[in-house]
Amino acid sequence: YALWFAREYNKPVVITRPYTVTGVGDRKEHLVPTLIRSALYGEEMPFVGEPVHDYLDVRDYVAAIDVIRDNVDEFRGSVVSIGSGIATRNEEVLDLVTEVTGSSPNIKRVDSLRSYDTTDWRADTFALCAMGWKPTYSLRETIESMVEHEKRSNNT
Repeated sequence: YALWFAREYNKPVVITRPYTVTGVGDRKEHLVPTLIRSALYGEEMPFVGEPVHDYLDVRDYVAAIDVIRDNVDEFRGSVVSIGSGIATRNEEVLDLVTEVTGSSPNIKRVDSLRSYDTTDWRADTFALCAMGWKPTYSLRETIESMVEHEKRSNNT
């Protein structure tokens, strides 16, 4: 309906399709914050290594929204995917959290947590990149900032 409205009335409507946005302030039940807490405090957590996500730092997401806003006429009436364009397995996230924290998360491997998880999920960021946007933060840098924030918040 929003796209129809944009075309019918020539309004600057753009639908954004964010992929897996993470960073400081991410919901505590999401994978990265849960892995970090598990590594720092030993909380046991269920874990499936195969699913793949396209992780994007929240700061890069905001920068993408700024590019879309500044170029709204180029994007008007379209759906814009926002992600890093990099497919990252949960197993790789586990390895990064282990490296950054210096401690292994307390995981319990399970066969599946969500029926809709996929083994290949990544954004097509061509339209945004054509406007000069690109992700600035690597997943490792994002995890590092999240770990530092968690430590500061809990005085560990």
